[in-house]
Formats: sequence, C-alpha cells, structure tokens
Amino acid sequence: MTMVLPEILYKGSVKNVRGNAGEDYVFFEFSDRYSIFDWGEMPDLIEGKGESLAKFTDAIYSFLESTTSWKEWSIPDIYNKYVVDALQSSSAFKKLQENGMRTHRFPHDARLGNCWKVKKVNVPEIKNKKYEFFLTKPVDTLVPLEVIFRFGTPSGSSLLKRLKKNPDYMYSLGLKQAPQEMDFFDRPVIEFSTKLESSDRYISAVEAMQMAGLSQDEFNLLQSYASILAIKLREKFAQMDLELWDGKFEFSFIEGINQRDFLLVDSMGPDEVRLTYQNMHLSKEVLRQVYVGSDWHTKIDEYKLKSDNWQQEMKSEKLEPTLLPKNVKESVVAMYQLLADSVGSYFLNGKLAEDKFLTMVKDLKESLAKGSK
Repeated sequence: MTMVLPEILYKGSVKNVRGNAGEDYVFFEFSDRYSIFDWGEMPDLIEGKGESLAKFTDAIYSFLESTTSWKEWSIPDIYNKYVVDALQSSSAFKKLQENGMRTHRFPHDARLGNCWKVKKVNVPEIKNKKYEFFLTKPVDTLVPLEVIFRFGTPSGSSLLKRLKKNPDYMYSLGLKQAPQEMDFFDRPVIEFSTKLESSDRYISAVEAMQMAGLSQDEFNLLQSYASILAIKLREKFAQMDLELWDGKFEFSFIEGINQRDFLLVDSMGPDEVRLTYQNMHLSKEVLRQVYVGSDWHTKIDEYKLKSDNWQQEMKSEKLEPTLLPKNVKESVVAMYQLLADSVGSYFLNGKLAEDKFLTMVKDLKESLAKGSK
C-alpha cells in the first residue's frame, strides 16, 4: 500500500519536494528525470531511475549513520600521513565515532517507494550573489555550498579542464604538480562550488568560508567531515571492486556545542558520485559523455558567460539537447538498477551476488559500446 503524498512545493530538475505548511518535514520525490551540465531537465526520462536513486541513497545514508560502522574504524594509512593524522585527531572524527553521521533522513518507510521523508531545512533565496543572511549564523539552514571531494582525475573530470585554464590553481588545492588524466591523489582534494545561484561556480576555500558565514573552526569541521566521509565511502566501494573518483556532499547548519555543527542533507546516488569498474563509468558520467562535443554542449560555456538566463537564450536559438540513442537509454536504465541492487545489498548486508554483478556489468558495457556507435 502506497502513501498519499502532499502537494509539490518545489520541482527541481531531478527531485520534487512535497510537503505541508507548518510541518517540520517534507518529502523528497526522486523522479526519472536527469540533468547534466547545469541545463536542468533533459528531454528523456530514465525509467525506474527515481526508485533506484532512492534505494541507492538509502543504503549510503544507512551506512554512514550507523555507529557500528564507525566505532572500530580508523582512517587507512594509504593516504598522506600528515593528512591521516590530522583527520584522525579531528573533532569530526570523534563525532563520527560517537554518533555516526547525522543526516536529515527519517527512517525509511517502504510505503514511500521512490520518496524520502526528510527534516525540513530552510533554503534562503540568494539574489545578485549577496550572502549577508549567512552572517547572522543561522541554524536549520542549508549551507550554500556544494562540498566536492576528488581522489583523482578520471576521464571527464572538470578539474583537468579548469587547471588547463589556470595552472596555479593546483597550489590552492595542495597539489605539488599538475595531474594528468587517470592520476590519483594521496588524499581527498576538497573543492567548493555555489549551491544557491542559477549556475554552479567554483570558488576558493576563502570565499566559501566567507560566503557561508563560517568561523575557522566551523570551516575546518566541514572540511574534515567531507574528507572522512569520502574516505569511508571509497573504502566500502573498493570492497565491491568499484573505484570512487569524486562526488559531492551538501550540509545544513545545526546547533552544536560552542559552535554550529552540520547535518548531511540532499542525496548521495550515482548522480552525486563518480564510480568506475575496470575503467568503465558507472554513474551519470555515462550520460554526460553522450553529449560531449555536440553543438549544444560546446555552446554552453559561451552562453553562460553572456547571461544568467543562458538556458532560455539557448532554447530561443534552438540550441537544445537531442534525445538519447535507444541502446544507451536502455543501458542506463539497467545501470541505475544494477547499482541500486548491488550497493543496497552490500552496504546494508555485506553481501554481493558477485557472479550476477559481473554479468550485468559485462552486458552493460557491451550495450553501451553498441549504443555509442
């Protein structure tokens, strides 16, 4: 029996937010829509994607919330020793060992299907890139940042493109030399982009701290959470022979002792993380690669520089994405289901039907190869 949901309060490019005024919770409705390159809703629907995203994210959040998975865990010594020591002694690590990672998710109700019940968080409206509101030190409010972690530079990594334009940027990331495609870092590299503007833009750590109204201690806590959670997830995915390259976290401010703390919010699915299996992408990157080099894709950066309403201007000039090739679409449907089933089983129960998993990956790889021709 399914649950009757309240009206839609907000329709995003991928998720709907449903709720009632006066209640302290809302519902995330994961749709079959997808979005790439900040375009918004693309012309295709990926059947079953919403249910797959809900299942995948539920497994990830359950794993990160569980105190059992943190109590006896320590950060692997495969990373830079200075970074490991700093994270191991951080307040973020102590909090995770004591409480797990706190999230906005309520315990999952099977009747909700492709929906989640989550704690309501204030999302301020930002106009003209003015962030004075965050100087008031709000709580129960979205941090206006996407916190991006990177373990390397796989094919399609935007970092390589940005470093080509500004080679000196690598020093602000703590890198000693410019990475090449398929390089790995000796620690998670953390970047920041805006969350509440019409298009995401990468910003420096200093600008991120000032924009969000963070104290130095709060900023350190946020960075430490992101690094430790990323390492934890990478280790777990590696046990499935999946390589986690990068991803993003979103947080909200909550009350803390002496300073504000953070709650993990939004979702954590194949649209938020980049995974590969034997160099084969198993994430939204598959969809991005279909459009790379198309007339529509090559014009996006040009129009972004012209106007905040760049999508509408492109549409008015008939510069829009085409439909996916049929074979690719069918393969992507299978990919989302494969990830949801496999990650759900392994993260929650420690079990993986390896033969079935490998067979499905092989079939997916062959199908994608045919569909891209």
